[in-house]
Amino acid sequence: MWRAIKSRWMKQVIPTLPTLQVITRYLWGLILVVAILVGFKYLFFTSCLSVGNVKECVSSSVDSSSTLFAIGGILVAIVALIPTFWIEGKIRDAKKEVSQEITNSVKEDMQHLSQAQTLIFNAGIYLGAGTLLITEEIIQQAVSLWPAFKKEEYRKLGSLFSEAVREEFYRGPSGLSSHPSSIRKDQVATYINKAIFYLEETDKNLEHSERDVLVDLGCMYGCADKYDEMIRVMERAIEVDENARDDFQEAKNLALLMRACGTDRGKIEKLGKKIRKELPISKDEFVRIVKKVDRQNIVGYINFFAIKKHRGGTEEYIYVIKITPVDEQGQRSVTGIYLTLEGQDSHDIPSPSGHTVSIEEFFDEVDKELFVICSPDD
Repeated sequence: MWRAIKSRWMKQVIPTLPTLQVITRYLWGLILVVAILVGFKYLFFTSCLSVGNVKECVSSSVDSSSTLFAIGGILVAIVALIPTFWIEGKIRDAKKEVSQEITNSVKEDMQHLSQAQTLIFNAGIYLGAGTLLITEEIIQQAVSLWPAFKKEEYRKLGSLFSEAVREEFYRGPSGLSSHPSSIRKDQVATYINKAIFYLEETDKNLEHSERDVLVDLGCMYGCADKYDEMIRVMERAIEVDENARDDFQEAKNLALLMRACGTDRGKIEKLGKKIRKELPISKDEFVRIVKKVDRQNIVGYINFFAIKKHRGGTEEYIYVIKITPVDEQGQRSVTGIYLTLEGQDSHDIPSPSGHTVSIEEFFDEVDKELFVICSPDD
């Protein structure tokens, strides 16, 4: 017990190591100041005369402690200011280094911006769907150099890829475009996926969702057979702007949306309700569309898109109906054919060809195999 009390007493009395270090530094500083003052007095205020073996030193009359310590204080102040000047010098050097770093950074940024702008300009040289992959690669290089371009350039890529897919859908033997395809058949899926990626990124980075972006995205989901995603995006587009219903009713868009419905009549009808359009088309609507076409102004055929009601395996299920109207004695009759987009599985109506039938009879024959969806001529 005595040892414990003694130990506590010693801890209270004996200073700790940090405290001793502070006291030691203070004492050394005090000794240094006294040494400077004494040395100052000896050097400047003391004169010595030697006569033979006798040396006599006499202090100057300026020997007051106040004067001595004042002058000594000046010396101490000078010694104290030396570190200050050193620190200020270091600060100036650091400022110069930072300024140089900023200048170099700005120069590098300006070089990147210039290179990115040049790349984007060069990307515009490549026109057409066939070179779109080259355009994409160049734009990606530009975005890596200047990320601020990402939002706008991704928007452009999303629009370009979706438009390429939309146009590709209407090419081919039974399509609505006479221009040769610029996308290889094995590239179509890649184009659809890229369109979806860039449209999703664009929608994600927009402060407020936009109708045109969502309409394109919904159509691309349709091409990719993503029915649930397609319906959700369509609902968002209509919520943003009710005029999106009109966009989805356009034949070129609706034909793409139908791809996600497959041969499921329930999905087709649900899609129709979302856009407030009767799907599949009824006989009365079919007759109305065919009758209203001006035969004098028609070029080629009256066209409809249709979905096969039943299919097996990977069998093609999207069809084009091509109708030729014939007017006799104020009555309109028709003849035509329906076939897949690839020009296969062709059926003449009536069969054999060479005759005409009423519009109603034509619809009844088609309705045995197909759901009639829409007409680009409507």
